[in-house]
Amino acid sequence: MNKYKSLISVYRDSQKGLIETSSRASLVNSIKRVILGEQPHYIEKHVKDQIVAGTYHTKNFEQAPKAQILYTKLPKDTPPDVAEKAAIFQDQLFAIEKQVLATSRATPEDVESARVLVDKIMHMASMMNLKDEHSYVNDSFAKIQKYASQDSNVVDQNKLDLNKEVERRFGVPPYEETPERRDMDIDNSKFLLSRNLKAQRKLKIIDND
Repeated sequence: MNKYKSLISVYRDSQKGLIETSSRASLVNSIKRVILGEQPHYIEKHVKDQIVAGTYHTKNFEQAPKAQILYTKLPKDTPPDVAEKAAIFQDQLFAIEKQVLATSRATPEDVESARVLVDKIMHMASMMNLKDEHSYVNDSFAKIQKYASQDSNVVDQNKLDLNKEVERRFGVPPYEETPERRDMDIDNSKFLLSRNLKAQRKLKIIDND
């Protein structure tokens, strides 16, 4: 399985339908990763990336090469119905992982769904006596959880910035930060009249008489 090496290959394979771009954001994120020199999460699809367990043909097993190897070499005494259910649950988990990696975002619902699927997979793995061999599903869950944490940090920071802006615009400043009031003579403080300097002098002369 060869990973995409260039921006041209990402675009070309998306046009051919080899990359499942469920939204414009998926392709944009792929291009961004190439430009920034990051390793893309997409890998090329090949018929051998998928396996058949019982009557079920997987769709997302390219996400986990370890799963491909394990399910093409299952022990002969493995119950086929249990293997089939385990493969279905893993396919669902890898579908969530694929979407999260494509959008660089995981919702709380994604995390909870992945958690439930991991529990089901590990239960099936125990029934097949292959619990340790299925430890790779924990890696998939960790990736999903990581993107959920990043998204949560962004949301928290946005809330903090919003609260600061609201406080700045509408909050009452502390007393020591309020601007000093303008000095007013006795007439202005009593009558709150706006007078020019010449008028104030005349009033003071009259008051002194």
